[in-house]
Amino acid sequence: MTFSPGSGNKRAVNHDGALPGAAEDREEARRRAAAFSAHRRAVCRDELCRASAACGLVWLVVYQVLAVFASDSWAAPLVTDALYLLPIGAAAVAGVFAVRASSGRLRRIWAWLAVSHVCWLIGEVIWSVWGVWLSDDRLAAAVDTDKSIPLSDVAYTVSYAALVPAAWIGFVETRRLWRARALLDAALVVLAVGSIGWRLLSGSDPVNPDVLVDLAYPAVGLLFVLALIGAGLSGHRGVPCSILLTLVGFGIGIVADAGYAFADAGNSFSDTSPLNLGWQAQAVFLTLGGVAAIRHPDVEPPVERFDHDRAFGAVLISGLVVALLVGVDQIRNQKVDTVWLGVTALVLAGLLARQALTTRERTRLAKELDEALQEQRRTAVTDGLTGLYNRPFFQALLGVEARRALHGNGRAALILVRLDSFAGIGEQHDWAAGDTVLVQVADRLRIAARPGDVLARYGVEEFACLLPQTDEEAAMEVAERFRQALRRTSIVVGSGASVAVTASFGVATATGQTALAEDDDEPMLDMDRLVRDADRALNDANERGGDRVVVAGRADRRTLADDVDVPPELAWLADRVDRVLSDHEHSTAVARWCLLVGGYLALDHIELRQVVAAGRLHDIGKFGVGAAILRKTDPLTDAEWGALRCHPEEGARLLRGVGGHAALAPLVAAHHERWDGLGYPEGIKGEDIPLGARIIAVCDSWAAMRVDRPYAPALNTRAARDEIERARGTQFDPIVVDAFLALLDQDLIDDPLPL
Repeated sequence: MTFSPGSGNKRAVNHDGALPGAAEDREEARRRAAAFSAHRRAVCRDELCRASAACGLVWLVVYQVLAVFASDSWAAPLVTDALYLLPIGAAAVAGVFAVRASSGRLRRIWAWLAVSHVCWLIGEVIWSVWGVWLSDDRLAAAVDTDKSIPLSDVAYTVSYAALVPAAWIGFVETRRLWRARALLDAALVVLAVGSIGWRLLSGSDPVNPDVLVDLAYPAVGLLFVLALIGAGLSGHRGVPCSILLTLVGFGIGIVADAGYAFADAGNSFSDTSPLNLGWQAQAVFLTLGGVAAIRHPDVEPPVERFDHDRAFGAVLISGLVVALLVGVDQIRNQKVDTVWLGVTALVLAGLLARQALTTRERTRLAKELDEALQEQRRTAVTDGLTGLYNRPFFQALLGVEARRALHGNGRAALILVRLDSFAGIGEQHDWAAGDTVLVQVADRLRIAARPGDVLARYGVEEFACLLPQTDEEAAMEVAERFRQALRRTSIVVGSGASVAVTASFGVATATGQTALAEDDDEPMLDMDRLVRDADRALNDANERGGDRVVVAGRADRRTLADDVDVPPELAWLADRVDRVLSDHEHSTAVARWCLLVGGYLALDHIELRQVVAAGRLHDIGKFGVGAAILRKTDPLTDAEWGALRCHPEEGARLLRGVGGHAALAPLVAAHHERWDGLGYPEGIKGEDIPLGARIIAVCDSWAAMRVDRPYAPALNTRAARDEIERARGTQFDPIVVDAFLALLDQDLIDDPLPL
């Protein structure tokens, strides 16, 4: 296969072919980080946010003053049950409006936070109504441990439960394993903290429902806070300003909930407790978070995918804490309680699960790193648009080939390709059309190249092909294949317009006898000279109008088909016959396709030139048949068929009479012979027919079927292909048919051009 990287990865590039690199990625990261910092500063400077913070501070002072002075008066319920609800209600309203103001991932986080705020408000309303409108006896009965948990506790529980999906969404752009590990880390820390609280509060009763409910509130809140803090410590992403304020609020709430758990365990909590100020402060910060999200919808913070795993220390300490508590229980009671065995089992299971998640995550990261390194190596040597090698790598390969060539036949060839009028494509269409053309050109060159040829993008509209162990004639043939591959059909760009593409080709060769460079260590081919020669030939081809192949140090070679030694008078006869038969070229197209098929079958250069020349002149014998017979639409008579079937021998006779071209006569004479022996004029068959004649036969039939003739309309490509396949092994040599169809499948067989 051709030595050029695959074209599967065609990353977006600018119109001059520049490949976005790490510098652009770093600049984008800096831009996002700057936008994130600017957003935080905007929140801090916002007048409404500042006013809200000031009002919150004033409210906390006023509330505490009222709570102190009204603690033993009739106004106590007004302060602790009615005014107490104001900041919580404000937090719920702000959370709902924050959902409307946010978008994307942050909107989903705020949706769950709003649910949490509203449920908290509902729970407090139920509790306040319970305390104000029910008698103390009924209230005491309602909250007795032997009775059902009040509805307020249900609302509180839902309020905290809504924080878990909010924390999960906080890791939405990380892997599922990473999210699971982060929440598991937080859960293990919460379990350790809860174990300490359980030991301090439960006393001799290891299973106390009141303690379970009291500890559940701060535990779930702590889970939410630790999970998001763990994300920040692990370097995943920054925390948006509104979420940061919300985290502060929940942090204060956790402290208040923990204080409530201890106070309730000692039956020392009352509605006028100073702990209410903590929940009021929590509500104030939740309100500020909502206001910040409303006023300045959060900018998505920049993502950093490195993982410092800083949470591992906290997880390890958590395991040690549980182990210490189990040890204390063993020393004090001479046994380990079932509850502590369960807690220990949970911690051990959590640690094992964490290790499994960490191992899987590290394995995935190692795999991604290896893939990234492979991609980096590939992009370091390839052009991002076309998938071919880039110029720096190609130049390095030239140096390698300069030394390697002398270990073979001491030859190397270089083809430089420049698209004609490429700048006009951008002017007439747009840069995207230019990119489309470059990609299509690269694909066509890749298909037309030989095995072992090295293709590269050499400039904006330039390409290069290094041909190891190749002489001048073979290099010219490859260049001609390239030229035909580019010009055969137009390229359709994004706007639907068709763009005709031609190119200029400069060919140069180097050998051990003519182009050795001086080197202190070892002899090598002079690749600098090779590049200069090819560049001069390329400029010469461009100055001569383009769409041609020029070999360094030789005259202009528009095509090999035109370059073969064909007597002008015989070429004139061939063209006259073509004009009688059709308004499209025939003999020139046959010669062009003979070149491709012969090259595909690896004919030597002399034989290939003979086939091309014979293809150009194969119908000159029809000049003596007469235009009336050639243009006749009705079936021919036997006499007319006899006259027509003489044209192969007549053409051969003309060639034998022209000095130096007798070798073409057998090819022209046999181009209507059939593989099965039913052809004319001699009825020879199989390999007795010269290979060149067998090639001309297939190309001649294709040319006749693809254009309108007096006796038959043109066939489309599918129908003509079917006819060629149907005649394989009967009319045509199977090997030649297979070669022709392979070239057709590669879109190298172009259509005959109008005359």
